[in-house]
Amino acid sequence: MKHFVLKKIRFSMVLNFLFLFLSILDPTRSIFHATEAVMLLCYLWNIKKIDYEYFPAIIFCFAIWFLSLGFSITNQTFDKSREVSLLTSYIFLFYLLYQKNDSNKTFYCFYIIGKLMSLIVITLGVLFLVFPSVGKIAIAFFSSDNSTILFFSARRVLFITVISVFYKTSPMIVLLLAYSVSRFFATMKKKYFFDSLLFFMNLFFSATRANILSAILIIGIVFLVYLFYIKKAKNIFPFFLLIILIAATTLILMLLLQKGEASLNTKKLHQQSILQLLFSNPFRSIFVGYGPGSLFWTAGWRNYTAQTELSYLELIRNYGLIGGCGIICVFLSPFIVMFHNRALTPFYKVSFSTGYLAYLFIAGTNPFLNCATGYLTLSLFFYMAYNNILKEV
Repeated sequence: MKHFVLKKIRFSMVLNFLFLFLSILDPTRSIFHATEAVMLLCYLWNIKKIDYEYFPAIIFCFAIWFLSLGFSITNQTFDKSREVSLLTSYIFLFYLLYQKNDSNKTFYCFYIIGKLMSLIVITLGVLFLVFPSVGKIAIAFFSSDNSTILFFSARRVLFITVISVFYKTSPMIVLLLAYSVSRFFATMKKKYFFDSLLFFMNLFFSATRANILSAILIIGIVFLVYLFYIKKAKNIFPFFLLIILIAATTLILMLLLQKGEASLNTKKLHQQSILQLLFSNPFRSIFVGYGPGSLFWTAGWRNYTAQTELSYLELIRNYGLIGGCGIICVFLSPFIVMFHNRALTPFYKVSFSTGYLAYLFIAGTNPFLNCATGYLTLSLFFYMAYNNILKEV
């Protein structure tokens, strides 16, 4: 009997690993077309471990989608693919239902996959730095127009130009960086130092402002939390806080004012267009929104679109203020679970939460919130918040 149970747990972990690997490697499900099937198998295999506490939140998200669509379908033009994409992304919310059980070792699986993806990104990034001609060939064949997994482009990061090695779920690495950095400060083990370096360089070679800023801020904030909770250095804490604030502000300004980054102006125009739309019909903007996948004209692209990178405003545009804020509350709810976790010390609670906050920050100006990647990240942080992940890695 015990032998059978061990076999079952191993197979459950394999299924869980496979689901996470497919979801991280191919979040749009455009290549393997197997993610939903593996998730269903995971769900059926773990049927006895399911906890339905989060089921009302899942029903709420589906209800908001249908309600908003129902009130908008007769007087709005829709992008059908975006409409369906939003609906299918809610399927990933079902992954929440068995995250209270740690027998699948979800965080361990996520950690191993994160290290694997980091090694691939760093290897390619260094290769392109040493052999720029190889990078140019990669850009030609794997630009955002003709690739679905890895995207390469030449980008300037502060004072150097690098070939960006970006994959769509790379922002999720901030959870792992927050974990490894906090574990390094708490234990001073070399393993966590090298893991931290691995995850940091992954985010660096993505060459996106939000990823790099988040990586640096995570290290700075976790260091401050370390001084406060572990070293009890409350006398020098304000000094280091001031130093990190000055350094962070300087870095943010350097990245934001960097020449050749037209995306900031584009996002500003997107914001103006969305706000103009919302204020044109306050009643609709508050209660039902304009519908999932609805098209609107944006000055940022001087065209009609169903989605911009301003995720929080997009939630309100799609579902209304009430529905959008409701979904945001779903994303914020794991913080409550985290701070009730008795297996973690305050140092770890604040440090791990910093990683999730960094993801929510990245998702604010990138389309990583109301999507499969966003709901997968929500599930993973819920697992981190509820279980004692310190014994897994």
